[in-house]
Amino acid sequence: MVKNQGVHIEEHRRQAEQENVQVQEQNTKLEEKMHQQKIELEDKIQKQKIRYERLIEQLENAQSENQNQKNEISSARGEIAKLAEDIDRMKSRIQWNCYIFVDDNQVLIIADAFRGRITQWKKGDINGEIIVGDNGVGNRLNQLDRPADMLIDKKTDSLIICDRENRRVVRWSRHKNTTQREILIDNICSYGLDMDDQRYLYVSNTEQHEVRRYQLGDKNGTLVAGGQGQGTALNQFNEPGCLFVDRQQNVYVLDNRNHRIMK
Repeated sequence: MVKNQGVHIEEHRRQAEQENVQVQEQNTKLEEKMHQQKIELEDKIQKQKIRYERLIEQLENAQSENQNQKNEISSARGEIAKLAEDIDRMKSRIQWNCYIFVDDNQVLIIADAFRGRITQWKKGDINGEIIVGDNGVGNRLNQLDRPADMLIDKKTDSLIICDRENRRVVRWSRHKNTTQREILIDNICSYGLDMDDQRYLYVSNTEQHEVRRYQLGDKNGTLVAGGQGQGTALNQFNEPGCLFVDRQQNVYVLDNRNHRIMK
């Protein structure tokens, strides 16, 4: 009886050992499988990481190229805007290349900007007569450069002229065989002027976007309109040009680049 029990115990022990061996083998296989899966997963992660880094690099390159394109587009737009402004200015200058004035005796007076001279045409004249600037374009006192608006000072029988490229307002006597000339205002870019009944001179300034009133002999003048910087507000101009003063000293100004006339 005891012997049979020992045999059974030995068989159970052997079965247990075999089962243990089988479990160990299964565990080993499972570990190997898990290890292999881990290697494969790490390999996939590495590949995904490489792909991710490449995508990031591509994205950064695309962003850089996009920024460069934006910069190029912005630069091109700036150049186009500048060209458009230059063209607009040139168009304006083409319109301003000839100024015409008629005096009380029906004498037609023309400022020829390109030739830097002023001519007069009496009724019936065919050729006209050069009365100012017959010495060519220049900056000497006996020369003009792109003359613009002008008026006749009846008291002195002289022409007051916007000598715009020379940045000055000058007065030339209309008397023949005289060299009486003087600079009334300097360091000013002007396209327009007028004189009221009290002989105050009104002059536009396209750079300062203002109109000033001058007593003859005064170099500084008094601000009468604008002077608040370049803009579109009612107290601002954008390159004021020709102007007119009525008997009540109301000033009418061609606000050139705002495309309006201001009072």
